[in-house]
Amino acid sequence: MNYENYTLATVDLYEYEEIAVAKYDLNTHQSYADSKHQKKSFKIFGTNKQVKEYLHKLPVDEVWKDKLETEDNSYYAGVCFQYTKDHKMYSNSKHLPTREEYNNKLKARIDNIYKIYIARGGKVLTQ
Repeated sequence: MNYENYTLATVDLYEYEEIAVAKYDLNTHQSYADSKHQKKSFKIFGTNKQVKEYLHKLPVDEVWKDKLETEDNSYYAGVCFQYTKDHKMYSNSKHLPTREEYNNKLKARIDNIYKIYIARGGKVLTQ
């Protein structure tokens, strides 16, 4: 599969939705309900062209694309995966996967989504 022809992304919209929040106050021993505004967001998968056309109609604020990482100077280096051993920022962090492990996990995820995409006739998938 050619991963560069497909997009898996998280999309934030300018629209907001109200979320109910239940809280319990330990000092007064009372429960109360509140609400907060949260941006609407969703995941999307399809060909680059399909995703671009789909998002063109929406009030999109930001888009974060999941992509295979090839370099240590990526925005996600040190956040989603650890730097390679020869990088000056390397620290042997046990909670972060190596770049290869990160890429393998992402490939497996995209492959699973791609199977669903093909089974549904090659239409854009949203979640």
